[in-house]
Amino acid sequence: MTKLFLFLFTIYFFTSCVQFKKVATSFNGNCRQLKKYSNYESNSIGQQSKYIFESSELTMLKQVYELDKLVDKDELVTIINLLEWTHKTIPYSYGFSGDKTKSFSNPRNALTMLKNKDDKNMVFVCRDMATALTEIYLSIGFKARTVTCISRYFNDNDVHVVTEVYCKKLKKWIMVDPSFNAYFIDNNNQILNLCEIRDHFANKLDLKTNSNVNINNLAFNSHKYLKYMSRVCFDFERAIDIEFGIENKSVKRMILNPKGYSKKKYTDSEYLQITNNTDLFWN
Repeated sequence: MTKLFLFLFTIYFFTSCVQFKKVATSFNGNCRQLKKYSNYESNSIGQQSKYIFESSELTMLKQVYELDKLVDKDELVTIINLLEWTHKTIPYSYGFSGDKTKSFSNPRNALTMLKNKDDKNMVFVCRDMATALTEIYLSIGFKARTVTCISRYFNDNDVHVVTEVYCKKLKKWIMVDPSFNAYFIDNNNQILNLCEIRDHFANKLDLKTNSNVNINNLAFNSHKYLKYMSRVCFDFERAIDIEFGIENKSVKRMILNPKGYSKKKYTDSEYLQITNNTDLFWN
């Protein structure tokens, strides 16, 4: 239990306090490492995730912020509308360096963050942004999950947290990043999920972002974003079951770690499952 606590504290701390930490890596070097460690198992045996849409908090979230007004007859348009609304409504604290005079959202959920969005003493890091967007999607009835993207480098504890949402129209999960108003597109203009993004990096396949990547309405260099994501798309972590307020609960979580890589020591426990099964993790 002590090892689990230390691991989860490390993820929480660095998600909260480190943004784009300078680590001596290159885009090509990151891609080579992803290619080197790209061996996984593939079968659907294991616990399937549950997505809980019914709660008074989700109903309140939808009603108070009139999220129905962002719903379009085109499902993908709705997904992008909700991404952009979250990005514009909650200010992302890019580059936060641990100022102790600032406060984090407590409890960490969309209702609390939206209530305090104009408080200059509040900090909203990537985990906050992704948590809020995930809960906003749940309130509309979308399957969605908050996913932590983890670097492979032993001396690099930086992580980035994003949202994946299931699009029935595309019959697949897609990744959206409310911190940067970002998503990834392939040569066929298809929006990608994290599994596909990692594969594109590993195999040096063409990959681009949407044109309006930004931080608080200030344009952000998409090449810098690509390089950063190539560094942190090595391991992934998420809760197994998804519901409102999950960031404030002790729930079982899962880490996807490629075969053959053991420099970061993860330990199975009551609250943490380590797997190299892509079907299980991305179900």
